[in-house]
Amino acid sequence: AAAAAAAAAAAALWPRFGRGGPTAWKTLRAGVTVRVRRARRRVSTMCSQSGVKLIFKTLGVLKAMGVIFMIVVGSLCCSQVNFQLAFGEHMVGLGAAIIVLAIFVAPNMYVGYHGASEHNRFYLTVHVVFELAIMLSIFIVAFTLFGISAPTHDLALKSDCILNEPESATAEACQEFLQSDRTAGMRLVWLNTFLNGRSDAQQYQLLSEMQKEYDCCGFGPPLRCETDTRPYPPDRPASALPNGYGSQRQFCGPEEDFYVELEADECVHYVDVTVVPPVVGGCRMDFPVGECAFDEVGGGDSGCMVGMEAYMMGQVDAFAWGLVAVGIMALISFVAGCCLCWKRKKADAMPDYINKEPWDPFAKKQKRTLLTLDADEEEGSEDQEDPDDIKGNKGGGKPAQRPSDWKPTDETKDAKGAGATIHP
Repeated sequence: AAAAAAAAAAAALWPRFGRGGPTAWKTLRAGVTVRVRRARRRVSTMCSQSGVKLIFKTLGVLKAMGVIFMIVVGSLCCSQVNFQLAFGEHMVGLGAAIIVLAIFVAPNMYVGYHGASEHNRFYLTVHVVFELAIMLSIFIVAFTLFGISAPTHDLALKSDCILNEPESATAEACQEFLQSDRTAGMRLVWLNTFLNGRSDAQQYQLLSEMQKEYDCCGFGPPLRCETDTRPYPPDRPASALPNGYGSQRQFCGPEEDFYVELEADECVHYVDVTVVPPVVGGCRMDFPVGECAFDEVGGGDSGCMVGMEAYMMGQVDAFAWGLVAVGIMALISFVAGCCLCWKRKKADAMPDYINKEPWDPFAKKQKRTLLTLDADEEEGSEDQEDPDDIKGNKGGGKPAQRPSDWKPTDETKDAKGAGATIHP
């Protein structure tokens, strides 16, 4: 396989470089070499102290926005009851975890920036350790949110089962879907929004726009109500719903297939209008809003369960993707911190005096003589410039001679060892 790939690559490059001979291949190789060198230069620049400081400055601004995002997301997960009704009360724990992580992100970013500014390995090590823990925790929370919001049934099955007359789905499959915990959670969200919409125009508008977008009416399939006396899942705070709507999963009207009767201006349908008073069957739709509540039901009419699930899943997925972005920032900060922490400081290089000829620190006289000679060289004394002066012959003529009884002393020996010529 490798040989075949190499042959294919050669065949593709031959029309461009084959006719040019060795010169074309040298040009190609030179261009590749230049690009590789430029890439290495960029990497070395980014791994330098100034490059890492720039990275930390940029990440500081981005992480500030990430911290605000995390605090908002955590607060919504803890305070918005709709998330708990749809996915369970463990959303409160996830929201609290997100807020705690947000609190640790900002101080750790300061520690990393201080370590990069001073090239302090202790601060950088602390930053890297905590950044790794924060990054892993953020990714764990993000993928937990992805798992919570993952669909439990096929979209085609759900779309078919919420019709008044299902086309291809079997009765057993539709019953399993309509009685599932996911459907029960979404029903709680719809009921909570519907009941709050009686006094909150924004909640009412939310359901109205959802019905228009998905061309549906109410939550469940029209005229297909089936009483379900089972309680809601224990992790759903169903007791938050008023009027006892949270005591069981599904209430139906007095007549078969009809849903619960609502207020007169919301949804009231009669099964027999020839008698006085007319016989009320309930409501053909499952807690509808708007004008569709008074429409006749056709075989293609559907409920809005799919739309409500998509709405709640979209919000949780947006939270999860935002956390993934913050986790990627933490990953970049972790890599940059490791790069600078492992990089040798400029001060760690060999100092200049190491390259000089060593001397014995215990030879005090030798040290003093060397320092005197160095001072004379720097001052440019006339004795060193005149060779006759060095030999003790300032007047010129024949140089002075040593006495016959002269013997070297310790001082002259030390001076000779230093390479100087001193007249006795």
